[in-house]
Amino acid sequence: MPFTPHSVLHTNSVGMMARQFEMDVTADNLANLNTPGFIASRANFQEYLFDKVPASLMNGPYRGSAVRPNTSLSYTLGPMVQSGSPTDLAIFGPGFFRVEMPDGTTGYTRNGSFQRDAEGNLVTASGLRLIWGGKIPAEAKDVRVTAAGSVEVRVGTDWENEGQISMATFENSSGMINAGGSTYTADESSGPPIIGTPNAEGFGALVSGMVEQSGVSLQNEVAQMMLAQRAYSMSLRSLQTSDEMLTLAIRMRG
Repeated sequence: MPFTPHSVLHTNSVGMMARQFEMDVTADNLANLNTPGFIASRANFQEYLFDKVPASLMNGPYRGSAVRPNTSLSYTLGPMVQSGSPTDLAIFGPGFFRVEMPDGTTGYTRNGSFQRDAEGNLVTASGLRLIWGGKIPAEAKDVRVTAAGSVEVRVGTDWENEGQISMATFENSSGMINAGGSTYTADESSGPPIIGTPNAEGFGALVSGMVEQSGVSLQNEVAQMMLAQRAYSMSLRSLQTSDEMLTLAIRMRG
């Protein structure tokens, strides 16, 4: 692409927008510092250079260089905290719980803070139903979940098996899409879900009475935000310098 005043201004403005996107991602991570099961995101950028542009777009917004922003998950497990509730579940190792989204599709989460609703389902705090193919009877006195995901209840004096919790893993879990809070959906980047049993090969074990906390590191996010702010300031300074040079050139020609 030829070096023109327009290209200089465009490059600086693209850099500023990219750093603003990066700060927005970091701000979202910080906002979910205390969200159980939350996985931090990272901003990624892919550069595009338009060398051959249709004549109809030569004077349009597509001329020159640009970046395509997207996010990926920084798959770091959060600390495990004991809750004491038998329906709270933590995954020690890889894997996600499968939950039913409001539109009927399947979402995935590591937030195992489940509660029993009036119909005997295990649901998240936001009301998403855990997909496990069973229900807890209303008359159940106690509930326990084994490391392999077997849900057992005690109605009288005996324990009975009410169902099996399965989990999902992905070839590239960092490519999943954040659907809000600590719930994620599959994408082409992540690949299709691989369904399996907890504590089996390639899947983590379940521990009842514990909840995984947010995987966000306050120190890392603050450092990331400072770097993004410095980069934004440099792009802004470069833009201002370019503007001053253009103003001087116009005056000299005038």
